[in-house]
Parts: sequence; structure tokens; C-alpha cells
Amino acid sequence: MIQHTGYRPTPVVLPYAPAPPYSPPIAPRRARRATAIVLGVIAAALLITAGVFAGLFTLASGDRDTLAGQLDERRTELGGVTDQVVATEEARDTAAERNTGLETTRSELSACVDVVQRYLWDGLVGAERQAALDQLFTLCQ
Repeated sequence: MIQHTGYRPTPVVLPYAPAPPYSPPIAPRRARRATAIVLGVIAAALLITAGVFAGLFTLASGDRDTLAGQLDERRTELGGVTDQVVATEEARDTAAERNTGLETTRSELSACVDVVQRYLWDGLVGAERQAALDQLFTLCQ
């Protein structure tokens, strides 16, 4: 006979069941097709954007060449204008020198005219007339 001591065996319970090995879920055909369509639309948008930027770059390059040509023309014109400015400044300096000479001549002639007027219109007689005549010959040579 077996005596009962109060011990009862308990069954072993695992805290969790072992997981089956990982296998990625198989995407349904619809999901794959939608992904392909989205990627195709994105690729088309990128190609269109690249084409637009290539066109803009080509236009800008042509504009740059045109502007460079215009700049060269303006530089040539500016060179001609600079030459004209130099020539005008030389002509101005020449005219200023001539004006200075004319002012000197005018002041000399003005003194001569004053003496002639005095000789002719003041009614000088005798020694005053002779002094005025001597002064006339001196100033009006």
C-alpha cells in the first residue's frame, strides 16, 4: 500500500508556445500592382521635371550668350565714347588757352581804345595832346 503524503504532481506548463520560424507575409497581387503604379508615376514626374529644368537651362544659356554679346558691344561703344571725352577735354583745354590769350589781347586793346578815345574826344591841346599821342603810340603798337 502506498501512503499518500499530500504531494500531487503538477503538470508542466510552458509560459508561451514557441513561435514558428519567421516568414515574410506574401503581398497580395493588388498591393504589388499599386506599388508599381505609384513608382511609375513618381518616375514619370521626375523625368518631366528633369526635362523642364533641362529646357530652362538651355534657354538661360542662350540668353547668357546674347547678353555677353551685348556687353561686348557696349564695351566697344564705351571705348568710343571715352575717346570722344578725351578729345572734347583736349578741345576744351585748347579753347581755354585761346580764351586766355584773347582776354589778354582784349585788355591790351581796351587800354589802346581808351587812349584813342581820350585823344580824339576830350579836346586836348598842346602838351596834353602830345602826351596823349605818345601814349597812343606806346599802347597801340
